[in-house]
Amino acid sequence: MMSLTRKIEQLRQLDQLIRLHATGNSSQLAQKLHISESTLFLLLQSARDLGAEISYNPYKYTYEYITPMRFVFGFHSEERIKLSKIMGGVSFGARTPSQTFNSVLVSGRLFRNNINFQHYFSL
Repeated sequence: MMSLTRKIEQLRQLDQLIRLHATGNSSQLAQKLHISESTLFLLLQSARDLGAEISYNPYKYTYEYITPMRFVFGFHSEERIKLSKIMGGVSFGARTPSQTFNSVLVSGRLFRNNINFQHYFSL
């Protein structure tokens, strides 16, 4: 039985290859993921079960998302989740909530750095 962390890593790799339009056909994709074709089809089904709309484009020789999307999995601090509700989204690549944005428009006022933005809301 495959471990949960291994399955998550395979889904992450699959997502990256799909977003890069670099999957190739099923045989090539299975090789890139170091799995068999039958395991690949199970992985693709798992991704679809999680909401991914994936199809194979025979003209581009790659799997692709029908609707643009991204696989995101992990634990995030409550502070980051609250900030995402305020900002209307979150960058999961950021390490702290203060790194989530470079400039923000709030009530007609543009904040170009995190310090001014944080100072404005701490008043």
